[in-house]
Amino acid sequence: MTCSQQQLCPIRVLMKKICLVLLTIPLITISYAQTKSVLSEIQINAFAYKGDTLKLAVPKEISLDKLGCSDIVSIGKIKSNEFAIQLETMISKLGQEERLVVGKVFYRRKGTDWERLFEPEYYEEKFNTHKNGKNNNEYEFGYAGGSYGEDEFYIDYLERYTLIK
Repeated sequence: MTCSQQQLCPIRVLMKKICLVLLTIPLITISYAQTKSVLSEIQINAFAYKGDTLKLAVPKEISLDKLGCSDIVSIGKIKSNEFAIQLETMISKLGQEERLVVGKVFYRRKGTDWERLFEPEYYEEKFNTHKNGKNNNEYEFGYAGGSYGEDEFYIDYLERYTLIK
């Protein structure tokens, strides 16, 4: 090894360490952001279709314990029509603070497939923050409905959202 190579060795080692640190900081930040989740809880109380109403004696409880999109979950039948809900939760960081954005879509079973009753609607939702993931706060009232072609579909539900840090 020549003298100039010996002098460069400590500089190379230092440069490798600096690069490693610079690459690690964004990874730590990204992984920290991904550890947050949302506990979404919905209780379906009643729904109506074509003038027929189904009031559930025991509310249908649906929960999603992560950010993202849920599966399509059946909520019950009126006559031969089966209905379902799908939920999506996202964290928006536009502006100065985190905001919870929630989307819901309702379906009716047609044969073996699910047919959307309405286009998904997204809105900002209030949320509580808890470290242990338990939420003892009250549910908020929710209501959705409208015309589907000549048919009408309405649903009465309660919901609450908890950001888990």
